[in-house]
Amino acid sequence: MGGITEKEAFESIKTNPKAMRVACVIGRVMNDKVDHKFDKERDYVATVLKSYLKQYDVLKEVAYKELYKQIENVWMDINEEILRPTIVPMPLLAHILNLCHAMNVIYKDSNGYTIIDEANKENIRAMLINPIQM
Repeated sequence: MGGITEKEAFESIKTNPKAMRVACVIGRVMNDKVDHKFDKERDYVATVLKSYLKQYDVLKEVAYKELYKQIENVWMDINEEILRPTIVPMPLLAHILNLCHAMNVIYKDSNGYTIIDEANKENIRAMLINPIQM
C-alpha cells in the first residue's frame, strides 16, 4: 500500500480519522438520496432522508437540498484532509479518497450498486478495466 504497513494503516484507522467519517457520510447519504423511493416501499428501513424529514418536519425538497449541502461540505472536509494530512498516512488517504470517488460514481444519479444499468457498467469499465494512465 505505497510504503505503509498493515499495522500502521490499522492503527491510523482505529483513531476514527475525519477522512473515514467523511467516506461513511458520503456513502450513506448518497445511497439514501437515490434509494429513497425504493426504501419507501420497505417501511422498516431507516434512512437519512426519513430521519431528516421526521426531525425537522420539512418538505422533501428542503431535505434534499440540505442533504446535497452536507455532501458538498464533507467533500470539502476530505479535500482538507488530503491537503493537510494528519495521523493518516497519505497512501491510505488516497485509498479513502478513491473509495469516495467510487461511491460518487455509483450513487450519483441512481443506485448503481443494486441496479446495474449500461451507464454503470460503462463507469465500472472506465474506472477499473480501462483507467486513464497518470
